Amino acid sequence: MSEKPSIVSKVVLLGHAAVGKTCLVKYLMTGEFERDTQTTSHATYFVYDFEFTEQIIKLQIWDTAGEERFQELAPIYYHGAMGAVVVYDITDEYSFTRAKFWINELYRQGSVNISIILVGNKKDLEDKRVVKLSDVENFANENSIKHIQTSAKTGENVENTFRTLAHKILQSGQQTKTKEIDLNKKKNEGKKKGCC
Repeated sequence: MSEKPSIVSKVVLLGHAAVGKTCLVKYLMTGEFERDTQTTSHATYFVYDFEFTEQIIKLQIWDTAGEERFQELAPIYYHGAMGAVVVYDITDEYSFTRAKFWINELYRQGSVNISIILVGNKKDLEDKRVVKLSDVENFANENSIKHIQTSAKTGENVENTFRTLAHKILQSGQQTKTKEIDLNKKKNEGKKKGCC
């Protein structure tokens, strides 16, 4: 019995600092919430496989710095990305403003057919919500973007977010140009990487 074919697809996590980007990907990788996650200063990558009926897609997930002083470096990381998870914090109105900025940037400078998912993180803090769900849904509908609410603390919708993105990438029919990382050679996979 032959193995299913697999493709590698680069995806990026974008969003303002402290919205929970790193916590989301770490929950995906480990199934656990990491309370003492440090702010990402450059970029870190992780590889996660999703199996579908016809093939396997290996997501090469790049977790980027969210601070505005790193904004000009971001195109280096999302160049060639076939998918993006843009994250905002439901308890922080400014983080939603920044999410809209990143989505506009992806449409302006990213891949032509990039698949984007807008994520409202920290759903476990629903009682502290300040970002109106109706405003987010209107923005998502106007831009034909899938919107998912998650909690990196409880794990709600974390795997579903990345699986949905993987499926959207497969449906787009775009062939990735990303080279697969040899995890046997990259013993430091998942460690912080410099920008150059």
